[in-house]
Amino acid sequence: MLVEGMSAQLVPSPARERWLQQIRKARDAVEIVAGGCACDLVGRRLESVEKDERRLREAFRRRRIARSEAIRVLDRHRTRPPEGARPNAADFGAFVAEHARNAGPALYYLQPSVGGPDSLSLPAGPPLSKRVSEVLADVRGWLAAEIPTSVVP
Repeated sequence: MLVEGMSAQLVPSPARERWLQQIRKARDAVEIVAGGCACDLVGRRLESVEKDERRLREAFRRRRIARSEAIRVLDRHRTRPPEGARPNAADFGAFVAEHARNAGPALYYLQPSVGGPDSLSLPAGPPLSKRVSEVLADVRGWLAAEIPTSVVP
């Protein structure tokens, strides 16, 4: 069950079909966010707004993202759920654990997204694998950026 402040939606076609071809055992692909992005869910948002946005701008520069697109993504990143409904890394870790126990293994992938799910692509090679106990022991660090990670019961 999603925590208040989180939202999940199916990745739109044709991106969903492309992802399902890359992850043969997957049954579906879902985007999970809190507000406009997933930073709060994995503890990536920094205390200082300036440092936080600088980190994202540097990532966009490394990926050669156009300034106009970076500004659009930063605006989405700034959209946060209300204070009382703001999920955090512990909430997301509990969700991931519950999902793995009830529905089985799931793959999680964190990447700053400029064009939404359509713009994401998984790197070649097998994903990392984490057990539920590892997720719960390190709710802020279990999901590294740009490394697909499978969570198993």
